[in-house]
Amino acid sequence: MRKILTFVLLLLASLLPMTGCNLPFVGSGSSNKLPALTLEEAVRRTNGCDPPLDTIQIQSTYPLARGSLIVYTAICPPNPGQPMNLPVYGFAEVVREIGGWVDGAGLSIGTLDSPAPDALIDVHRGGSVSDDGKSYVVMFGRVYSPQVAALEIVLFNGERRREVPQNGYFALMIEDGMAIQQLQVLDENGTALQKQSYN
Repeated sequence: MRKILTFVLLLLASLLPMTGCNLPFVGSGSSNKLPALTLEEAVRRTNGCDPPLDTIQIQSTYPLARGSLIVYTAICPPNPGQPMNLPVYGFAEVVREIGGWVDGAGLSIGTLDSPAPDALIDVHRGGSVSDDGKSYVVMFGRVYSPQVAALEIVLFNGERRREVPQNGYFALMIEDGMAIQQLQVLDENGTALQKQSYN
């Protein structure tokens, strides 16, 4: 009986590559999928437009308890509702596991339009990531002006959090339930170039 069972298991294993079946992977991040072999592949899985791997560029990385928050740029290929290539940037939550990378939350924004001449930054808030048992909302964006040296958020409880852009991109994580009072764009002397208030 044991020999028959062993033969059946070996036969099934030999058929999997030909049928394209994937064994479910159990772990944090995405459910029921094998780990990605590269960081770029894990990032692509968080983006609905399936950008070519060679267009994905990692711009900044922020450590999490069990992985990283990645800010990236990519090119979304044309589709029936979008007749041309669309540059995008976004964030992706990735976790390093045995055998590769597992993707989690992610969000991307199209960047087809040129910024206004006086624009300092582009910023978006949305999506959430989990880190060390807590849930965080992500505020992410890109910098247009070389005058910008740092971004600082002021919470309604008075706490301040500052982040220095990496390669012209940035991300800030705010615990769920904590309200943002203001986002400040700072120069190298810490002087506010721009303030954006939130209700």
